[in-house]
Amino acid sequence: MNETASENRSRIYRIGARIFNRETLLYIVFGVLTTLINVGVFELLLYTGSDYRIANLIALILTKLFAYIVNKRYVFRTKSANLRELMSEFMKFIITRAGTMIIDWIGLIVLVSSAHMSEHTGKVVMTVIVVLVNYILGKLFVFRNMTEKKETRLFQNSGSFERATKDVHGENHKSLL
Repeated sequence: MNETASENRSRIYRIGARIFNRETLLYIVFGVLTTLINVGVFELLLYTGSDYRIANLIALILTKLFAYIVNKRYVFRTKSANLRELMSEFMKFIITRAGTMIIDWIGLIVLVSSAHMSEHTGKVVMTVIVVLVNYILGKLFVFRNMTEKKETRLFQNSGSFERATKDVHGENHKSLL
């Protein structure tokens, strides 16, 4: 069946609306701000004579803390009903960001020492890669609104995975993963 130009535009618009929504636009804005802080701290420490590996480590730690606050509060807008939920979310964030921090750390060293890229260019390349991976991990594993979900379990239904959730009112909901 032939699709008309109008149907094609409509499909493209729907895809674009799903990709560029409030959440992704705020993630981009705060991602740029986080990147500026990351690179700014890194460059400042290099300027003061710090070794690039130490400068990178300090910049990464500071930006991870900043990123948690802005992602929780402004991007994903998650609420924690109690301290346990908050700590669970924060630990998931720390674990996923520690993984991407290691990728960033090792990646920069490889780009500088093996690929003979400048510290500055290597930092920008690794930052772009890590920002993309962080969004995916944050969306799928870290920032899920825990106050709306009392229980989550995964099961296979008709060849696709679905998430069954029970909200605080005891009502069951299903959504695709």
